[in-house]
Amino acid sequence: MSYKTLLVYVGAASQVPPLLRVCQHLAAQGDDVRVMGLHVVPQIPVYPDMAFMVTSEMVDLQRNALVEKCEQAAAAFRDQAEQLGLDWQWRDCDANGKLVADRVMEQGRSADLIIGAQEDPEADNESQQGVLEHVLMRGGRPVLLVPYAGEVTVLGERVVLAWNGSRESARAAFDALPVLQQANTVELLWAKPADVEETDVAFDDIVESLARHGVAIESHQMDQTDRVVGGDILARLDAQGCDLLVMGAYGHSRFHELVFGGVTRHVLQHMRVPVMMSH
Repeated sequence: MSYKTLLVYVGAASQVPPLLRVCQHLAAQGDDVRVMGLHVVPQIPVYPDMAFMVTSEMVDLQRNALVEKCEQAAAAFRDQAEQLGLDWQWRDCDANGKLVADRVMEQGRSADLIIGAQEDPEADNESQQGVLEHVLMRGGRPVLLVPYAGEVTVLGERVVLAWNGSRESARAAFDALPVLQQANTVELLWAKPADVEETDVAFDDIVESLARHGVAIESHQMDQTDRVVGGDILARLDAQGCDLLVMGAYGHSRFHELVFGGVTRHVLQHMRVPVMMSH
């Protein structure tokens, strides 16, 4: 089993090399893998208080800049995909009154996996902020996020699967089967919430179920008396030298995590290896 259709959301040309290196690793796990690059040209924002100040020349300048950015992303994707020997296709489109995330979801729902870059807090890219979080929440497809810093040299050899028995973690586990089946080691990190009773979640069942799919599991249960946070999971990744984290996303509402913090938000901000998430 392998992913056959990978949709790569490219927000900027600088994101292309790490994204396509990840695609190269995934393409090597199967045959006839198609890598589709996508850039969405956002709608030019015109704020009501400033509308009277915006001239047609200003709109044209901004539009030309956005189109140029799209062309740069397309050229970078084409060159890198050819260099890596990928079976590739490029698509770009205008937002046309919709959110960028809506256009990504329209294209991504026909793909096995959506791949994109972690948000760089230093990047001046307002129109691209939050795109993949929206796609993750509403797209219905797993999303693989690639760190904006560092280089991905291996992918899916040593995997940590975070599990707490939730709907989101169940989706993530089975969405990631093509990667888990190819991994050298998979550690099931039993991140048991403090308010979950021992009988509420059948830990052994998921281990046995994945084993029937050929996934050899090593299990590790985190301290049940402590509140599990994203930092604990990332620390475990570092300690084990793992190259991929698989986890469910936003067990609480996204608003709750924005206000109060949460595992998903912490991981998205501090990840140092690729993270595959499902909601």
